[in-house]
Amino acid sequence: MKDIILVGNPNSGKSTLLNTLTGMRTHVGNFPGVTVDVATGLLLPKYASIKRASVTDLPGIYSLTPFSADEAVAVRLILRVSETDSVIINVAESGSLARSLALTLQLLETGKPVVLAINDVSAGEPRALPDAEKLSRKLGIPVAIINARSGKNIHELLEKAARVHESRSNITQVKTTSDTYEARQTARYDYAEDILRASGGGAITETHSAMTKIVISFSLAVSCLAVCGGFLLGDFLRDLLVTFSSELKTYLSLTVRVRPALTDLVCGGLISGVGNVLCFLPSVCAVFLFISVLEDTGLMARAAAALDKPLSKIGLSGKAALPLLLGFGCTVPAVMSARGLSSRKERLLVALTVPFMSCSAKIPVYVLLAGVFFYETQIAVILLLYLSGIAIFLIVSAFLSRITPGETTFLMEIPVLRIPNPANTAAILREKARDFLRRAFGIILLFSVGIWFLGQFAWFDGRLTLSASIDGSLLSDAARFISPIFAPLGFGDWRVTAALLTGLTAKEAVVSTLSVLFDGNPAAISAVLPVSGAAPLMMFILLYSPCAAAIATMKREIFPGGSAVPALIKTVLLMLAQCALAWGAAFAVRIIAALLL
Repeated sequence: MKDIILVGNPNSGKSTLLNTLTGMRTHVGNFPGVTVDVATGLLLPKYASIKRASVTDLPGIYSLTPFSADEAVAVRLILRVSETDSVIINVAESGSLARSLALTLQLLETGKPVVLAINDVSAGEPRALPDAEKLSRKLGIPVAIINARSGKNIHELLEKAARVHESRSNITQVKTTSDTYEARQTARYDYAEDILRASGGGAITETHSAMTKIVISFSLAVSCLAVCGGFLLGDFLRDLLVTFSSELKTYLSLTVRVRPALTDLVCGGLISGVGNVLCFLPSVCAVFLFISVLEDTGLMARAAAALDKPLSKIGLSGKAALPLLLGFGCTVPAVMSARGLSSRKERLLVALTVPFMSCSAKIPVYVLLAGVFFYETQIAVILLLYLSGIAIFLIVSAFLSRITPGETTFLMEIPVLRIPNPANTAAILREKARDFLRRAFGIILLFSVGIWFLGQFAWFDGRLTLSASIDGSLLSDAARFISPIFAPLGFGDWRVTAALLTGLTAKEAVVSTLSVLFDGNPAAISAVLPVSGAAPLMMFILLYSPCAAAIATMKREIFPGGSAVPALIKTVLLMLAQCALAWGAAFAVRIIAALLL
């Protein structure tokens, strides 16, 4: 046998079992045409009963009738399972066995080799679990009671998986009086409850000790502090990067006497590009630590269920609440976390609208402009920007939901509350960090080096030469060419446009660019920008294209699969659409500001 396919309901413990079996040595593949992650890894050497076997974790499903893109991927791969070289391990959580067994019965109807793994994560008494041998005889397949987190009985499960082809027996088809989907599912649920009772199983009462609640609360507090610490560490690394780059530039120029062009390329282009990637890493890891703890404890599902009704009014489900909340911290992990949403439509809506949430990188820009132009009411102005982002998110989401094909589904098992697994959390963080670095590194470096190049070189006398200052550089030429577009908005000065261009690498760069262009005093922007132009500028910064890291992440989530060039063209068009929306909103603010200020 070569392949093990993990199939089960969402929140049943499939991913945890994958981590236990492979040590999270996984490859996350994107199924062509949709943003659905299918993780595949190799069995650890200690599980020698099945050598060189791969383990694949499919998206969670409730039945073999798909209602979303990820369910369709899972069903398609299940139906392709080889009956001679592969085995399906159907993971069922002990707290929802009757519902899980309905899927088991469907899997058996396909004729594929199946082993049932009951993942015992409940806090109930052992007698609530069915007798594995009795249930095995009823279903006609091997059954093992395991704990995916601790590794209990994993060897037994794999031994049964290795012998499943020898021990398969015929299963009685579930009979119904109708061929409709609802009738067949009802019949499967009834039959599942009958065989569960006959096997000694029963409902598991969810009980939680005081210690469990204390540990969960402590884990949540630690993860929340980690999120704050991640953003602070990112800011610290940025400051450290600026200092290091400045010192290195001095050393290369004065001591080693490297040519100025090469020095600027290394310090201003390459180090800045690589540094921007690394500066985002702490916040990405911290956010996914928070997500992992929420998922591991079972609190994520509960929060999603509570928020489903209000979000459904704009075409989203309760699961979308977390990515939107994360957007206030950093757009990158917010867009990445959208992968956990149920449907392709919902993932698309969230990835498109989450940049409207004011990320922490925009705060320095808000503080600068509000402090210069709205000193007495700067807190109220910044708060109004945050509220404006939320309002625009609601409007755009509702509009896109109406014109985007597909359905937004919300069907979620509420898992038993449990203490998070540190090993599982660490493995997830390692994989997320690796995924972020691999996917975002190239485009961030490209943006950073590109902006550096525009700022260091000029086109003079028919050839490319080093620019004596940024004022005569290609960046200033590009800014002067584009700046008339912003004249109707009240901020047509080329230096403001240049700052907006550098903001595509990182929004904090807007402040540093203004500082350079206004001789070390970014507040001097008030000399060229009226108050009625400052308000539209802040609105434009709120809504225009996010940073390079976020753009790279959005490209991966919104335009998966296919060749690189069409996806890049579509990403550029998306950026232009975001800028057009920002321009329209800023123009509206300009009209209002002209009347009030």
